[in-house]
Amino acid sequence: MPENLGLFQSLLKNVWALLTVLILVALSGVSITFIVERFLRYKAATINLNNFFKKLRSILIKEGKFDRTALPHAVELCRESQSPVAAIARAAFENYPSTKEETEEAMQRAAIEEIQNLEKHTVIIGTIGNVSLYIGLLGTVIGVTEAFMKLADQGGSGGVGVVGPGIAQALIATIVGLFVAIPSVAAYNLFAKKIEDFTVEMTVRSTEILNLLEPKDPERFKKQELQKEARG
Repeated sequence: MPENLGLFQSLLKNVWALLTVLILVALSGVSITFIVERFLRYKAATINLNNFFKKLRSILIKEGKFDRTALPHAVELCRESQSPVAAIARAAFENYPSTKEETEEAMQRAAIEEIQNLEKHTVIIGTIGNVSLYIGLLGTVIGVTEAFMKLADQGGSGGVGVVGPGIAQALIATIVGLFVAIPSVAAYNLFAKKIEDFTVEMTVRSTEILNLLEPKDPERFKKQELQKEARG
């Protein structure tokens, strides 16, 4: 092998290391694609819920009373948003009129669907993050083994000069594996936290959605509105 041949060029001489790197590059492409897709999805799903509910109240509550004729407008407002909270609100509005228990069941079904949508592709990202390092190590171990077998075939002559290039080539697989694993694991953990935040939002806001569908006393409603404005 010429002395001026670069390390990555010499990788072509190590079949197992090269195969491992190609697999890791393909996995990296898949991971990056899903990371970008999930990032954009969660960004679109993140809205100012205080403003959202303020708009809903202005649509559904007239002079402290529930205006059922405004439900189609509220449903349309929910359709315009990609927030999971908007999805469970739409389920409650579309299920009206019904008992409180039936409305809660409709909201729970919508919440489960939203969680499933939020978790979409995250398992793939996490799996790539977990296995890519092991794939890189596997390529390295095979490459190192081949290097020492080459040394044995030459009767032990040559020493580091024989096994050194093979080991260096094999270690590239581990390096690439780390480059794939680190961002994938980091993204998976970040997305898991975002999913948890969305789940908490749906749980907390479900009571507020139910309250919108209950008739309110005008004076009590005005008092609640003043309290909400005072809290900011």
